[in-house]
Amino acid sequence: MDSYSQDHFALQNFSAFVKDKTVVLKWTMKPGNTCFGIGVYRSEDKQTFDEIGIIGGVCGSPDQAVNFTFVDSFPIKNRPNYYRLVLGLLGESQILKITYYDWENTQSITIPNPADIYTSRIIFKNDDEKEAVLFIYDALGRYIYKSGFEKTNDFSLTDFFRNDRYRGIYYFEIKNKELKTISNGSFVY
Repeated sequence: MDSYSQDHFALQNFSAFVKDKTVVLKWTMKPGNTCFGIGVYRSEDKQTFDEIGIIGGVCGSPDQAVNFTFVDSFPIKNRPNYYRLVLGLLGESQILKITYYDWENTQSITIPNPADIYTSRIIFKNDDEKEAVLFIYDALGRYIYKSGFEKTNDFSLTDFFRNDRYRGIYYFEIKNKELKTISNGSFVY
């Protein structure tokens, strides 16, 4: 998933993408714009930003566009990362949002967990977005829900919660078209 922004007058573009276990920020300053130092800031809540890097010296050029790249080697895992640039005295860029999912120890993540009936979803590793189906079981292991097959890596739980559900622990399996398990896990409601 890539994220883009470019509404600062001095920026031609500002984007972010996940590469391996990092978030890569790229931006281009328009010709004719210079600043002294660029601060790179990150936030978990879009309110409080911490400086995670700085590009020192004169940045930009009076006659040509200048490209910059910054790698956040320690992004916040499984939650949105909000990034902002401070272009010296030229001010702050717009905020860019991107989520880095850590698949090292798991094949799926339920967000949020405990689940809520409006926004919960199960995100799973399915790089090619092949067809998958979601099965949900109650705490006794009884099958209680099945989604349709979708080419996705993200199942919303909104349909599951349409029927009145009891509070408790639920287990899930995500299977491919051949009904081989891709991922499994649990969530609390």
